[in-house]
Amino acid sequence: MITISAVRGHVLEELLAELLRASGYELLVDADQDAFALVAGPNGLRVRGRGADHQADVLGQLRLALPFTFPIRLFVEAKYRTGKTSLADVRNAVGVLNDVNEHFSTAAAQAAGLKTRHVYRYALFSASGFTQDAQSYALAHQLSLIDLSAPAFEPILQLAARIANALFDLASDVGVDRFPIGQVRDALRGAFGTLPGQSRADDFESLSSAEAAAKNATTNGGLPIDRLARIAAEAADSDLAMYFAFTATPFIAVLVPDEPVDAAVFFGDAREARRDIRIVFAGEDAANGEWALIAQQGDRPVTLRLATAPGIEPWLLGGAPTTDGDDRTGLLTVSVDGNEVELAFEPIQIESTAPELWRIARTERQNREFAFRPERRSDLDEAAWSWAAIQELMVRLRLEAPVQARIIEIASRNGGIITRGEVYAYAGFPPDRMLKGFTRPTNRIANVLKSKGMLPDDAQMPLQAEYDGAVAATHFVVPREFVLFFDRR
Repeated sequence: MITISAVRGHVLEELLAELLRASGYELLVDADQDAFALVAGPNGLRVRGRGADHQADVLGQLRLALPFTFPIRLFVEAKYRTGKTSLADVRNAVGVLNDVNEHFSTAAAQAAGLKTRHVYRYALFSASGFTQDAQSYALAHQLSLIDLSAPAFEPILQLAARIANALFDLASDVGVDRFPIGQVRDALRGAFGTLPGQSRADDFESLSSAEAAAKNATTNGGLPIDRLARIAAEAADSDLAMYFAFTATPFIAVLVPDEPVDAAVFFGDAREARRDIRIVFAGEDAANGEWALIAQQGDRPVTLRLATAPGIEPWLLGGAPTTDGDDRTGLLTVSVDGNEVELAFEPIQIESTAPELWRIARTERQNREFAFRPERRSDLDEAAWSWAAIQELMVRLRLEAPVQARIIEIASRNGGIITRGEVYAYAGFPPDRMLKGFTRPTNRIANVLKSKGMLPDDAQMPLQAEYDGAVAATHFVVPREFVLFFDRR
């Protein structure tokens, strides 16, 4: 049986492919999209190499046309483990890249009538960072490493973990002999709208698209289509965003905005223009944080967090020499919906890429004001219902008791209360329907969270009936933490 960390890695890959679509990253999922270079394998798409065909779980093509190179195809691989990603993983990626880039033959291409050639690149994401030797090897072989271990990227990892846990639990519930990763990927892609010819779906369309994709991919022993589709649709219900950033180096970085809407407005105004930004190290100290790009949109700052590996920082932020060699300029090019936005900054000028000198650079540019505070929800830190516990409850309710999930959300957005009449109206219940047992699903899941240690034993139940002296409940209330949770969404 597949491990939960492997499932999390697969889900994270699909989530990344969806988030990076705004940067012109288009998935390749079928060998018919390029019969010369792609081939269908027993476990999905493969890319032809000089010596062997190679599994391509997530392979996409960039719409952005970069100078002095063929169109780029990019492998995206994600490792979601507790330990750092090692040299072995990077060495495997380099081996794949070398083999597929050497597959091209002029004679074979002419015989096939091929008019376009592609160059393959690799972006390896890690939830826990990279070992030093892995970074050194990647640097030598021009492989992009994206470190997601900094605090700012925790929401992306939490979403991937939440969806993976739901999938893993579903597989355990139905007792599948082999985890159907192909069916899961297709369901997620259907919900995300990342299949060829799709656009990003709304909530209803994401559910139906996920059902269709999951049904199409179902084999004997697959997961139940309706439950799988609901999990996939939940994954698509995210307001996260991510952009590729390019410099005058072989390395790709990723930018994650604090406020996706503000970032979209900023890039919308800045298309095909150069905008000045400043770079700070956003953290409480030099060891915990990430580089942040601070732009100005009107009277408010737009914060973009830079995801890369420490060993590659100097090459991205050190700037490039000018033609006269007397000065350096820093420039990041961001692709947004097919357009290019140039972000200009004062480079960090250190005459060495030694890690100890760049640790000093972090200290010199440290800015606690922009340190990412994941909760911005600090008032929930000591509460009985944590952010993670509320998220887990709502995910399970949307799958198992969607009416109760909707009622909790409405009550939370209404200051923590909902009347009996409103419950009937929103749920569509007939007047003679009794509400006895209405809170049973919410209580059951809350008790499961308590048994797992996610919720204190004395925590309030998530949906409580109030009677005001009447025989029947007159209204329902939710704990104050739920009001805070939904107020920030």
